[in-house]
Formats: sequence, structure tokens, C-alpha cells
Amino acid sequence: MIMNSAMANPRVADLLIPNTKNWHMENICLLFDNVSAYHISITPLLASVQHDRVVWKFEKNGIYSVRSAYRNIMEMNSNTHKQKINGD
Repeated sequence: MIMNSAMANPRVADLLIPNTKNWHMENICLLFDNVSAYHISITPLLASVQHDRVVWKFEKNGIYSVRSAYRNIMEMNSNTHKQKINGD
């Protein structure tokens, strides 16, 4: 949860020290409450990951489609409905 608006329109890149795999704790502490800053700080930054990419987790190939989004929504609604029937 962002608590401080000192940095207008921050990006994830603003939370990292440039050209390193280290968190920029000063910026993180400016932007987030203590609990959120702690959780960010313990999130590992893997050296093996060199480039970010967008991945749709509901498809094996990682590519978003309206069809897969619709299927996911229908599954979520079905699971919610089943929970209500079972009394959960």
C-alpha cells in the first residue's frame, strides 16, 4: 500500500538500484508503510532474471487472450458458486 506521494507516478524500476539486483530501500521507505516495505525488502531479486516480460499466468504459453480471461472468470464464478452450495 503506497503511503507517500513524494514520487509522482513511481515505477518498479524506481524501487531498484540501477544496474544492480538490489532494492533501493530509501525509495521503498518513502513510498510504502513499514509492513509493505519489509515485505518488498525480503522479496528476492534473482540474478538469473535478466529481462522482464509480461506473462498471463492462466495460459500455459503465457499469452493473454479474451478466451482465456473469460474461461478464468467462469471458473472463478463456478468455484464461488460451489462454495456457497457446500456452505463454505
